[in-house]
Amino acid sequence: MACTSPRDPALEVVRAELEAHLLASLRSRGSSLVPAQLNALDDTALAATSARLVRLRQACGCSEGAACMIAALLLGALLAVRRGATSLGEGIVLGATVLGWSLVAAAVGKVAGILVSRVQWHLERDRLFRRLAGAPEGGGHVVLR
Repeated sequence: MACTSPRDPALEVVRAELEAHLLASLRSRGSSLVPAQLNALDDTALAATSARLVRLRQACGCSEGAACMIAALLLGALLAVRRGATSLGEGIVLGATVLGWSLVAAAVGKVAGILVSRVQWHLERDRLFRRLAGAPEGGGHVVLR
């Protein structure tokens, strides 16, 4: 005797919102999934995949930029102390150089963070497509463009 309990309507609403959110995230990048294909995912996998894709898509690279800037400031300060300045003019030039390189490092870190998150987003999206394409249920056909 199989135990069949009706699905909780509140969970259906949450799942519908997750599916809509995931589909909107993927559609804006040129993919075409239909909600029926997402039936192959259980609720936990759908929520986790949706959260990962949204997080990766909205990544701005600020933390990577900040980390690179802090590293450049620390390295610049270390080199400035080691090199030393014999006059006020040299100190100002040395400080401006360290500040300039720190700003460049922040920009490079930010761009690198954005690029890495975009690559991860594409890999996660492709992983989702492969998972859905290999799903044994009726929603196994995925159209890639």
